[in-house]
Amino acid sequence: EAYLALRASLGPDHRDLGTTANNLAGCLRQSGKPDDAAPFYAEALRIYRASLGGDHSWVGIVLGSVAANELARGRPAAALEAADAALVLRRRDFGPDHWRTAMVESMRGEALGRLGRREEAEPELRRGHQALLTTLGPEHPITREAAARLDAFYDASPSASLR
Repeated sequence: EAYLALRASLGPDHRDLGTTANNLAGCLRQSGKPDDAAPFYAEALRIYRASLGGDHSWVGIVLGSVAANELARGRPAAALEAADAALVLRRRDFGPDHWRTAMVESMRGEALGRLGRREEAEPELRRGHQALLTTLGPEHPITREAAARLDAFYDASPSASLR
């Protein structure tokens, strides 16, 4: 209801509405409601692309969140598509070793693994995790998520007992 009032007040294409949509989507995803979050991420992307351009860094940030949300929804192909698009922008804007880039590499690796593309997945998972260890440290929640992805990947491996 508050979101609809803000939309009516600002107009459907206002950049601040995009920020609100993205924040609301993030809250919904973190609350375990990724299906409810999806339309708000789509709205944020639409608004940012229209108001800022499709290659703006905020578009890349939202695309990374879309990748996380699609993984939470059990849709690895959609997560991979969003992660690929996010990485183009994040590598350009933040560089290859930035934590924002590494976080998406880790999610991309998870998506590849879920799609059965294990040979492609492992380097992404390892690279993302290592960059997060270097930039954020081992105790940071984002690093721990990447470590959990890597552990899950190895646990699902046919040679898991060889680790």
